[in-house]
Amino acid sequence: RERRRRKNRGARAIRVGEGICDVSRTVLRRFPKGRLAVLAARSGGISSEDAVAAAAQNVEQMRDESDKVLTQTVGALEAMIAALRGDALSEGALAQLHADADRIVSLSGMFGLETLNRVARSLCDLLSALSAAHIHDSSGVVVHVRALRLMAPGAPAMTPDAEATILAELAKLVRHYDAPTHS
Repeated sequence: RERRRRKNRGARAIRVGEGICDVSRTVLRRFPKGRLAVLAARSGGISSEDAVAAAAQNVEQMRDESDKVLTQTVGALEAMIAALRGDALSEGALAQLHADADRIVSLSGMFGLETLNRVARSLCDLLSALSAAHIHDSSGVVVHVRALRLMAPGAPAMTPDAEATILAELAKLVRHYDAPTHS
């Protein structure tokens, strides 16, 4: 008994329910290092600045291909609009126009074509508003597609004031068609 007291001299005992719990015992927890953590901790490799510079260079190498795809996509939108000849948009045509506009949003955003990106996003907003309101009028879509052609890669440069005016007018179109869904 004396021996037992010496061994647990610094221990505190607390009453838990019916028994006594010894709180002097510690729990050992192991945190094994995973293989990825060990590899990441090793020195070597390239610095983050070098990695970012290499990634930017790789993106720039894809710019020409992106410009071709953007030009083809705008051309496909123009062909679809020309085939309508003022007729109403079908649900299938709305979906295809939305998919093409979304492709333009993705590519123009990746390559920093801000004005083209904003026009394509405006077209997406218009198409969503038309679809939600079950309106099949193509006139606003025609105006947006023409604006895309003006902002597409290879088009003559526009002044910032002209770009701002076009964007403001496109926003008015979207608000016109979107008004019934927000009231």
